[in-house]
Amino acid sequence: MDSRERRVTLVRALHAHRGETETLRIEAGGETLEFSNSVLRVPAPVETVEPFLAEHPVFKVKQPETRKASEGVTFVSAKADANHLAGFIDAVFEDLFSLGDGYDLAVSVVD
Repeated sequence: MDSRERRVTLVRALHAHRGETETLRIEAGGETLEFSNSVLRVPAPVETVEPFLAEHPVFKVKQPETRKASEGVTFVSAKADANHLAGFIDAVFEDLFSLGDGYDLAVSVVD
């Protein structure tokens, strides 16, 4: 699956998910991202994610206010249109998780 195919898949899933309360799960290369209520759960420590976010200034760290985030998990405020969010998610897998180009992803809804 090339980058364009992944982004089209993500945009379609994000559009279908708009306004829903369930969590959207995106999996690739053994890594799993979860998207719900404009927040993306990234299984990586804040110290790793923050420098990556410098390249994507629309997205910011947003740790939970009501509880402490699990060790090694970062929550990212993802208030962006579906195209920008799809590009960001693709970059997380490709660059942050070092999957490179050509990886496959799967998208599902979790109740």
